[in-house]
Amino acid sequence: MCHLEARVSKILSLIKIPHNMLGAKYLKRAIVLAVADNTIVHDLMRRLYPVVAAQTRRCDCATKCRCAQNVERNIRHALAIGWQRSNFMKPIGEMFGIVISAKDKPANGEFISFIAEQLLIEKLSAEHKAA
Repeated sequence: MCHLEARVSKILSLIKIPHNMLGAKYLKRAIVLAVADNTIVHDLMRRLYPVVAAQTRRCDCATKCRCAQNVERNIRHALAIGWQRSNFMKPIGEMFGIVISAKDKPANGEFISFIAEQLLIEKLSAEHKAA
């Protein structure tokens, strides 16, 4: 497991999303892909979710449409479980040192892009300090 995947796993643990859930596996993969290519979050159903389905070997169908829907549903369910167990925006804000005021559970794309953006900022900051 690379450093980025370990960091994402730590974040998911912090917000109390069980690692044995399929949605947690999809969420972790989606965040790693979004860090690598931040434009992928602009088209979740046609770009991100089919890639997640293919990389997690859950998709054999030709259209990939149904698989993308399954990925989306499982990620949404994982976020709902985390939201029920703890309003996770406060611990995430504390982790990244920012103030987040969110009363409603974020949408899949909002959550994925927010975490990916924060991890990318951390990565660039670490690279800048090393240079």
